[in-house]
Formats: sequence, C-alpha cells, structure tokens
Amino acid sequence: SVSCVTPPMRSRNAFSSLEPMFCTLTSCRPPFTARSRTSVSVRTTWEGRPAFQVIMRDVTEQKAAAAALRYQAALVTHVSDALIATTAEGIVTSWNPTAEKVYGHTALDAIGQPIDNVVGAALDPSAILESGGVEQAVHRRSDGGALEMRVSVSRMTEGFVLICADETARRRAEQHF
Repeated sequence: SVSCVTPPMRSRNAFSSLEPMFCTLTSCRPPFTARSRTSVSVRTTWEGRPAFQVIMRDVTEQKAAAAALRYQAALVTHVSDALIATTAEGIVTSWNPTAEKVYGHTALDAIGQPIDNVVGAALDPSAILESGGVEQAVHRRSDGGALEMRVSVSRMTEGFVLICADETARRRAEQHF
C-alpha cells in the first residue's frame, strides 16, 4: 500500500512543481514480512531533462519501536499498582495514574519532589534493595489517611523503580477475621 502527502499545488501542472512529495510505502516480499518505507521525491533535472530524485528509507524498525513504547506506556498507565520512578537521590521522576489515586497527589505535584514527601513516610530504595527488595510499610495519603503498602524496588540505570501495592483492604480483612 502507498500513501502520499503532496504539498499544495502552486501551479496547474504537477510536473512543474519544485515541491517535494512525501510517501509511505508498505511492501511484502519473501519471506513475506511487511516492510514500511518512506520516500521523498523532488523534481530536478538529469542530463538536461526533467527528472525526479527519489530517496527511500526503511522505517519498519522505527515503527516497531514506537509501537513497543506505546504498549509499555499503556501497561504503566493501566497497571493496578502505584509505579514510581526516582533518581538515585530519591527525587520522583515518574508517577503513574494509580499512584495519583492511591496517594492523592497528581503527577504534576509529585514529580520533582523527594519520595518521602509524596508517600508520607521515610523510604530508602537502596536500603530496601539491600534487605531483599521488598518491604511492608505504612504510607500516608495526601489527606493523612494510613495506607498499608507492600513496596518492591528495582534498580534502574539512573535511579529506582518502586512498585507500591496497596494492601490496606486485605490487612483490614485479615484483622477482622
């Protein structure tokens, strides 16, 4: 399949236009895998005659990488636990929608803050990792309400990722029975 975007025509004759034309091409050849290409064609002259210079680029890997990133972003957005990324110094760099619901802070308010401030408790990701990577802790919502949390920590290249599972309801049920 081919889809093209042409610039607005400046004259009645398409061949007199010096504007480039951008196309996306999807082709299937043995071993029957689809490949996506973009092309740009520009009107020029060659050996004194009118011609088109066409430049094609395979963008299959770029499209696959973009799709993988969209999928991973959807996972982070829709997971049922609070996912929080921090720098090595404990400054929040990412705060998913579940973290907003659990803790009561928007991502805008949480990002750039020390992790201790936004979870309402002392939290040292390095210490959690050294003690096995998981801890049970009491955190506080923005309104002061207590949260029974299970915190899992993993090291990233430039900091940590924390998975904070709200176990408040389960703990209440255990105490009740």
